[in-house]
Parts: sequence; C-alpha cells; structure tokens
Amino acid sequence: MTGSEVRSKFRSLYKKSVIFDTCTITDLFELNTIYLPLEIFTEAFVSTDIFVEELDKQKVDNLKKLGYNNLPLKTNRGYSLFVQLNEEYPSLSTADKIVISIAYERGIICCTNDKNVRKACNQKGIEYTGTLGILCCAYEHKILDKNTFAGLLFKYEQKSSAYIKPTLIKSIRKVYGISENII
Repeated sequence: MTGSEVRSKFRSLYKKSVIFDTCTITDLFELNTIYLPLEIFTEAFVSTDIFVEELDKQKVDNLKKLGYNNLPLKTNRGYSLFVQLNEEYPSLSTADKIVISIAYERGIICCTNDKNVRKACNQKGIEYTGTLGILCCAYEHKILDKNTFAGLLFKYEQKSSAYIKPTLIKSIRKVYGISENII
C-alpha cells in the first residue's frame, strides 16, 4: 500500500461501529487513550464475554461510564460463524471467536492486534483495525495533534506491554513524517 492508501484506510474508520478485543482495550488503557474510540467511532462495543470473563470490575466500570456498550453474540449468523471458527481456527480463544462472530453478525469493525484474529477476519470479509489504526485515525481527523500522536507512537512502541514489529512503527512514522527521535 502507498502512504496515501494507508492514510485513506485510516480515515475511512471514522464514524463506524467497532467491537474491541481484550488486547486493544489493554493497549488503550496503557496509553491513557481509552477515550479515543468514542471520539472516532459512532459506537464502541466490548463483548459481554470479555466484560464478564477477561476484564476486572474497575476496567468494566470505566468502560461503561465512558460509553462503551457490551454486546452479546445473538444471531444464528453469528453462531454459525463461531462454529466455523472453532473448526478452522482452534487456536483462537473463545473470546476472540466471539468478538469476530459479533463483528460478522453486526457488520462492524473488529479491533484487534492479534495476527490470527486478523487472518480470520480477512478470510471472512470482516473489516478490522488495531491500536495503531485508532491512533492514526485520530490523527487523520485532528483529534490528536502531531506531537501527541508522535508521543503516543513512541509510548506504544517503547513502554506498552504490546509487541509491535519495529518495521510497522517505522512505516507509520514514514507515512506521517514523524521522527524516531521523540522523547
């Protein structure tokens, strides 16, 4: 993808609905940017399963207070995909399969950084993004200024618990003209 195609992809996320997996929620809490998705997306969801099974009460309360909604897997369409994912992607966690299935049944974006979840989304025609996509979209729509954006990229790469390929961050910096020497 060219730089302009990458930027266009990030801009296109704006004002859509999204469901988050646990890892992206963790990233957003670590970056102190848990508010950002609510400024980007029309609706921000977390699966009921993740609210109950994977997040502590304080995080759940914070998410609900901010405006995140819990969403259960509800339709035959979603359940059918869940069964397919059990067969085709047995290594995915139940929570990940539920998030993918909800995104599929609702026609919303799946927010994940997990390579295997993205692979399943791609195979099933589900739009996806990750933490970097959120940060880039926020910058594209002037929710974040360049200095804040650059600082968040640095913090995400150097200080978060997430593993990010150095080449990925380097390519994002190149697209946006951001120096690697930010402190």
